[in-house]
Amino acid sequence: MSVQRQQYVMIQERTAPAMADAVHAIISLIRRFRDSAYRDSNIYAAYLSTLLYLEIIYVMVIMLFILGLVPSILTGGVLTLLYTAHLIRLYFRRNIDRILQLVIMEVHCAYTIGFLYNSFQQGFDGNPMAVVTVVVRTAILIAEIPLIVLLTSDRVIPAYD
Repeated sequence: MSVQRQQYVMIQERTAPAMADAVHAIISLIRRFRDSAYRDSNIYAAYLSTLLYLEIIYVMVIMLFILGLVPSILTGGVLTLLYTAHLIRLYFRRNIDRILQLVIMEVHCAYTIGFLYNSFQQGFDGNPMAVVTVVVRTAILIAEIPLIVLLTSDRVIPAYD
């Protein structure tokens, strides 16, 4: 056996137990997080869903330019009040609000994926609002996809009345 091969085997024998312990620790951490996510699904759903308030702000900005200040503020206020009431009910595990949140997230995901595809196909014209919109919608999409999986899980559905 060559000297290099012997060194490789020695290194492998020393690091294998440490690697196994590290992998075991990571798997244990993932399992604990998964169990926590199932148990506290209402908390994750309520807090992560607050990111959609940014979409309400975006709608208000667009309406400001199209319809003016008063309709923009009224629409933003009504949407904010309705969505806040919905999130409070979602926190208290109302099944109708879980279903409504799933519908909202699925429609938003579909729209965001199309928006992101279109944005990257056309490119950015140097407009900072376009870049901010892409970044915010990507962050919301990254938060929504695991939340959709969580709220449709067989372990979570019975917890909602």
